[in-house]
Amino acid sequence: MSAYAYLIGWRIVRFLPESLAYKLFLAIGNYVYKKNGKGVQRLRNNMRKVSALEGQALEELTANAMRSYTRYIVTGKQIGRA
Repeated sequence: MSAYAYLIGWRIVRFLPESLAYKLFLAIGNYVYKKNGKGVQRLRNNMRKVSALEGQALEELTANAMRSYTRYIVTGKQIGRA
């Protein structure tokens, strides 16, 4: 499912105005983080290993990492559009 959602997002982002694309993918990043699937759990475990953070600090780092990843998707597609 996530690969399918990624593909759809990758294809539609090029047709969206840049500001809307960033807002949409920020919301997607937040949704994916809150869903706490296997990928987010793996990300959290990796962040714990490299940062030694725990609790709320680790959760904030993990959420920010998901948002960063979705910004990366938008930026990559926006560059490809130029």
